Amino acid sequence: MRIYVDHAASTPMFAEAKSAVEQQLSATGNPSSLHADGRQVKDRIDRAREQCSQAAGCLFGEFYFTSGGTESVVLALAGSALNSPNGRNRVLLGAADHHSVVESQAMLNKLGMQVQFVPANRDGSLDLNALESMIGDDVRLVSVLATNNETGAVTDVNQAAEIAHKSGALLLCDAVQAWPQVLPEADLIVVSAHKMGGPVGVGGLITQNGTKLEPLAAGGGQERELRGGTENAMGIVGFGAAAAEAALRADEISSVKRSAAEHFRDRLDGAAFTLDQASPAGIVHFRYPGISAESLLIRLDHEGVSASSGAACSSGSIEPSHVLMAAGLSEEEAAEGLRVSFGWCSTVGEAEKAAQIISSSAAQIRQV
Repeated sequence: MRIYVDHAASTPMFAEAKSAVEQQLSATGNPSSLHADGRQVKDRIDRAREQCSQAAGCLFGEFYFTSGGTESVVLALAGSALNSPNGRNRVLLGAADHHSVVESQAMLNKLGMQVQFVPANRDGSLDLNALESMIGDDVRLVSVLATNNETGAVTDVNQAAEIAHKSGALLLCDAVQAWPQVLPEADLIVVSAHKMGGPVGVGGLITQNGTKLEPLAAGGGQERELRGGTENAMGIVGFGAAAAEAALRADEISSVKRSAAEHFRDRLDGAAFTLDQASPAGIVHFRYPGISAESLLIRLDHEGVSASSGAACSSGSIEPSHVLMAAGLSEEEAAEGLRVSFGWCSTVGEAEKAAQIISSSAAQIRQV
């Protein structure tokens, strides 16, 4: 039986989310249609939006459905750039943010924005002192990652919001790994269903404080004119059910993740950890000096452990993680980084067994 410790990449669906998706599978009707079948689907979407907005602590009309976290990021960045007041042509992005943020530089440049990257601390969190020194009245938007998806490091989003707002800038928060356990104060918040017990292929963008964006997909009027196109009803109703369940069980899920992560750390031999303690998101990032992540992951997969690397797969090769490089690691050290992550259904037994297999595998590689 395989041990799955890659919940930060995608976590299993809640039973409630599966049930909601299955019910919608048997329905027919376009939610924009005026007949009874269409209205039934529209009602289910409205119900899901209510569930998501309640979990987020935002207004019903502030929650927009998208195809996932990446689209939400692009919509927030490009939509705010297209709607930027004169004189605000600078955007500050976290150097250790998700790829969807970091790799938006070229797009933002084409939209007339000057992009600068805010340095990261050694654990991958945003350097708020650096942000303070870089902010100015010409900044349109600041991007911050609530919980780093590779290291698990937490950034004080509320403090980042204070820094951004004092200069009149918007704050975009990627809360994919933190929500709904963490409800950040931000103007724009990115969330994703499949990271918290919902289906793949649906996410959300939360707009607060009256934030206005220019639409990137016109036509049809869906999502209150911000995102045209027929809604992914199956994904949306599953997302709503998952958000409601995750919010209801937030404390329990946080405890499960933290406990599994702590037991894993306690039993992992010979590794160097990125964080001094287990991340609240259940993410543990570590490396074995002298052992490449690629070689260890291949062995772990053979041993039945599904983990991941701090590296991004590009063109068939594993490259050193931009997150770890931004955090000050050398290219060689960054290529050694591995991540295990725990979710709502993880157990201490799985965590301990994974640590045992990983420790043993690393020792075997050293002996070769």
